[in-house]
Amino acid sequence: MYDKVGLYDALRRLIEGGGDANDISRVWQRESGDFSNRMVRFLENHDEQRIASKYFANDPMKAIPAMWLSATLHSGPVMLYFGQEVGVKPTIAEGFSGEDGRTTMFDYWGVPEFQNWVNNHKYDGGKLTAEQKSIRKSYAEILQFVNGSDAVKNGGFYDLQYLNKDGQSENYNDKKIFSYLRFTDKQMKNASRLLFICNFDLEKSYKTEVKIPSDAFTMMHLNRFGEISYTGVFGSKLSIKQESDETLKVEIPKNSVLVFEIK
Repeated sequence: MYDKVGLYDALRRLIEGGGDANDISRVWQRESGDFSNRMVRFLENHDEQRIASKYFANDPMKAIPAMWLSATLHSGPVMLYFGQEVGVKPTIAEGFSGEDGRTTMFDYWGVPEFQNWVNNHKYDGGKLTAEQKSIRKSYAEILQFVNGSDAVKNGGFYDLQYLNKDGQSENYNDKKIFSYLRFTDKQMKNASRLLFICNFDLEKSYKTEVKIPSDAFTMMHLNRFGEISYTGVFGSKLSIKQESDETLKVEIPKNSVLVFEIK
């Protein structure tokens, strides 16, 4: 089942510069919590307007934090619609479909951005622009990360938003920042524990702190009174070790995602 009215609509508002990151919590708590593994997360499909179109974000890179979240929020499937990874941007009327920011379903029609990747059936991306290559690289990083992470594919989920509201954590804008944990205790010694921090603010970076409650450490089988290490595995090269501290101080650029492995 498409997670459309819930997650897609909430993320679209954020991608367009509005919205509220707390809506993400409301989606899984009230709408899909018990069957999230059966919800297909997506940002484009045949019914919706393309991210890069003037009717949506007008810039495909604005959707990268939302794609990270769609792909890692729970253990359900994520869909990447054809051409999304190269920033398809419909600009003219496509047959019966008209000019509406969508790729037509009803006509034989060319999709120039995708054809740049096809490159006369070489399928090597030889005609992609530098921007298109950058977009495709971002999506490749997301999918490679997800497919290589047992915590994302099979692990538990812990929403940190409730503990990091405005005023509870330093400079944490809960309307634009969303943070959560994914973890597995598989084979214990090789357990994977990940902290995701998403900044949906298109204009502002934040020097902020993220609090992690004691029961989350218990669920992850970590001793919060011992040494805890946070190692950046995406978006940050920081390696932080802390003693008996449930707060991580980070700087997150605008429109970006940080991922830390916790040990």
